Amino acid sequence: MKDTIQIYKLTMLTIIAISTGYIAWHIDELINALLHISSALQALT
Repeated sequence: MKDTIQIYKLTMLTIIAISTGYIAWHIDELINALLHISSALQALT
């Protein structure tokens, strides 16, 4: 049971690390997308 928890923790940490790295890599694109969305919403109102 302890081994399963360790594997689960390692898996979660790996997923978090990959996600964080991916987000950091694409943060500029993310900001641009958010700006486009917000300007589109402003155009609608």
